[in-house]
Amino acid sequence: MTFNGMVIGVGATSSRIVAMPGCLSEDGSKDYGPATDDDKGATANCIQFINGSEYVTTPAVQGPCVITYYLGNPSTSQQTVKLYTIAGGNETSQDLVLGAKKRIFKFTSTYTNAGEVRFRLESNGKKIDVNDIIIERYIAPDGEEPLELTAGSLDNTIEYTDASLALTFNQEVKYEGTATIEGCHQFETISVGTSGTKLSIAYEALDANSTYTVKFPEGVLTNVAGDKSFVGEIKITTKDFPREKIDGETHWGKAAKTLPLNFAPFNETAPFETVGSLVQTSQNDYPHWCQVGGGTNAGEVTADHVAFRSSSSSDKVMAYYGEEAKKMYIEVDADDETTVRLKIQETRNADIAPTWRTIRVLTEKDLPFKGELELNPASRFIKITPASVSGTVRLNAFRISDANGNFGEDFSGISDITADDNAPVEYFNMQGIRVDSPAPGLYIRRQGNRVEKVIVK
Repeated sequence: MTFNGMVIGVGATSSRIVAMPGCLSEDGSKDYGPATDDDKGATANCIQFINGSEYVTTPAVQGPCVITYYLGNPSTSQQTVKLYTIAGGNETSQDLVLGAKKRIFKFTSTYTNAGEVRFRLESNGKKIDVNDIIIERYIAPDGEEPLELTAGSLDNTIEYTDASLALTFNQEVKYEGTATIEGCHQFETISVGTSGTKLSIAYEALDANSTYTVKFPEGVLTNVAGDKSFVGEIKITTKDFPREKIDGETHWGKAAKTLPLNFAPFNETAPFETVGSLVQTSQNDYPHWCQVGGGTNAGEVTADHVAFRSSSSSDKVMAYYGEEAKKMYIEVDADDETTVRLKIQETRNADIAPTWRTIRVLTEKDLPFKGELELNPASRFIKITPASVSGTVRLNAFRISDANGNFGEDFSGISDITADDNAPVEYFNMQGIRVDSPAPGLYIRRQGNRVEKVIVK
């Protein structure tokens, strides 16, 4: 759809775009209010992209210019969308991260070159609201003031739950994309972005009791003109899991008594003996919890799989066990053209903060997937849930080992995981970025359907 040079459309997969009135509150404590005072200024109406490959492209304008987006998050999960700058036959992209709450977020991006430029915002498979798009002429500031941090900390102690940090500088900043990230040792993802005077660091799948460092050498984080740099590092240290459950708390006594566990058949209620001898009475309860949302896009729970077709809070598979487990095993596949972000999470206590720690996020690029994932020895809960999905994704197997890593005498799944000797070998760093010629260090190695962590020497 095109009007006044603006293009609104979808990519390879079909989806819906809805015009919606009244998606705004002036109260920052309410849904669709500004996330912070800096996020104020949106207007009330919006278009909503609904879990597909939607995009909106601006008309061509002349640089230098500043583009401002007011974007609403309709969910309580963190969302990342893509902004592309298109000029001179080239495209560059940056991530825009909407925090994990139903609020409106303001983003600005400055294009300093002369000549024609267009901007394309892609939903990245997320459900988002687009309230406003504003393009203004950019006028470079005068003065020799150094680039300095004015709000936020260089040393941060945080919960391990997926979220983001925001730091503010005394000038508009731009990021060149080559910060060094240290401390990743599992499937952590840490991404850096800028909007106006703000630097954002979004993180996912951080481990508990761990330290991560984002280092900015000269020329990586600069003012818009590129002649002033912030040189330094930002440290992120995560806290521990919440305490163990105690007698009388929600779900106390419902943990599965012994390991290993096999979740098949998925549609069986009360297959496991519990620590407190409590009998599970419904499918959406511990310790063998399988649930999908209703409506026109409902999934299903059958004996041999759980299918997800939406990303509501009702779509999940969860387990609660009373002993230490070493690892879990899952098998996941999806229909053709499905886009998905399937989160595998763990915690010691699912009913008090901080709750779920993401172990790994599987996307359509990882599927089909058969594999084991290491569990924290303190974990007692596991959750598998689609953060976003367009299409159908299926969980076909789910097992939890004992403390020694045994999945049971009937387990043969891992023997079925064979690397295709003819498939190309790919290496990724611990931020998930593909590396063509890996230097010595820790990497994720993928060949065919087999994915493993390896040390390159």
